[in-house]
Amino acid sequence: MGNSVGREGSSTLTESFHWSDHMTDRPTDLLPVDAALVSIQSDVRAHFDWALAADERSAEALLAAVEGTLVEAWTRPRRAATVADLRRRMVLRDTEVAILGAAVEVEEVLSVLERPILLVAADGAAGVLSTLPDSTAERAWSRLACIVSDGDGGEGTTAAVKRGIPVILHAHGDNMLDWGALLELATSMPNP
Repeated sequence: MGNSVGREGSSTLTESFHWSDHMTDRPTDLLPVDAALVSIQSDVRAHFDWALAADERSAEALLAAVEGTLVEAWTRPRRAATVADLRRRMVLRDTEVAILGAAVEVEEVLSVLERPILLVAADGAAGVLSTLPDSTAERAWSRLACIVSDGDGGEGTTAAVKRGIPVILHAHGDNMLDWGALLELATSMPNP
């Protein structure tokens, strides 16, 4: 297992992940870590003949839906505060972060929980936390800083929303129904 300190964006479940400090003065103005990653997304979009305009329409509709609710936690200032808190916890502090991906195994999570590491789940990967023994599951859920989702993560994403875990929700051209259903679920929760 190699040391990932100083390798921006490196990660495995058992190694630390160090977020990029490459941000603007405002914590909500998130910039790409590497322009090559944006280029890769453009290549993927071109390969599958996905229109950028559809992604933009979905993103604009998502923003309008969020801002059209009466959920206090979803106001611009509160969203900015949530992003700033995540940045403080995962970037500004000397913190290890484990990324839980779709194929994460219970044994990997148990190994990570032996150290003071924060967790970030990719969509439904958070569901693995519910398969842990009760006391361990609660400890794991308490370390889950956020999930990154496009709304199609199923039970794992639903469990995170029900627990009030921050969701970094992203839109693309064909997921409007998914993120819409996730927003509907979240608005029905006591702590969306």
